[in-house]
Amino acid sequence: MLNCANPNYRGSPGFTRPERSGISVVALWVTPTFLELKCTLLWLGGNKLTDPLPDWISPAVFQEYLRTFRRPDTIHAICEDYRAAASIDLAHDKADLEKKIQCPLLVLWSEKGPFHRMYNVLQTWQERAVLAKGKVMPTGHFLPEQMPQELTREITTFLRA
Repeated sequence: MLNCANPNYRGSPGFTRPERSGISVVALWVTPTFLELKCTLLWLGGNKLTDPLPDWISPAVFQEYLRTFRRPDTIHAICEDYRAAASIDLAHDKADLEKKIQCPLLVLWSEKGPFHRMYNVLQTWQERAVLAKGKVMPTGHFLPEQMPQELTREITTFLRA
């Protein structure tokens, strides 16, 4: 198991340290088994671990997840993303925390994810932008895969306004 969590993580603006929030550190399998990947996708998707794979994960999609999550460069890229969130992203956030984002923002987040339960996500972005609107989506981590039509409708409506 490869642990790509950074022990110096201080949290991103609007959110607390993972150990205070109940979010466990991120660990990814270098060579996940079928069962490990299935459980990860089910959990992130907001399903019970005993559920069958949902419709949005076709056998071909699952095989592609399995193939790519076994690639060292994929694991490296994911770890770099988490490292950045726990290091340089914090410096960037601090440097312009007092500046408001000037363009309109559409904020959509997962109802079944931890942030919906722990934070007022929309308020966090409204405090950082001139105009931020959005809503929770009744889905797990994979918004585009789980709700493609609904997500497209939300984005299209936002862009046409």
